[in-house]
Amino acid sequence: MQAKFKEIKDYECYYKVITETNKTKKIERYRMVFKKPNKFLIDMINQNLTTISNGEKQWIYDKNKNEVTVKNATVMPIPTFAEFIQNILSYYEPELIEKEKVIDKECYVINLKPKFSSPNATIWISKDYLPVKIVMNFDGAKSTTIFESFKLNIGISDDFFKPPKNAKVKY
Repeated sequence: MQAKFKEIKDYECYYKVITETNKTKKIERYRMVFKKPNKFLIDMINQNLTTISNGEKQWIYDKNKNEVTVKNATVMPIPTFAEFIQNILSYYEPELIEKEKVIDKECYVINLKPKFSSPNATIWISKDYLPVKIVMNFDGAKSTTIFESFKLNIGISDDFFKPPKNAKVKY
């Protein structure tokens, strides 16, 4: 997986995150666009919010208000999958458990045993080494991420990582 992501210059993916506790179930949909080394756009579809970073500045765009909040780029609000893959061996001991079909894709199922206080996790990886599903168990909660589509190395321009020109700016 790490070798696969070293080959990737940029990507766009759509995914959903299902968060469940014993009382609630919440489904959030996302679109993530990423360009190495540190440009990203995370569209939180359910919330009408988009976080954009050109690596130096970060903008949080509220579509309902047509308003942009400007910040210095520090950390990503949601880690990219590439970031997760890069850090996986630092935080987990991976173990191949089985093969299983998920969303019509034959997958490797890998148990991720935490080395520290990270949550328990299981990841399903397709035969072409792309994520299909990640399940993480926290104290009393379960988070399931399902990747619905990936487009790799599509030649995303640096100009893509800017907020809308007509939005009101708020510092």
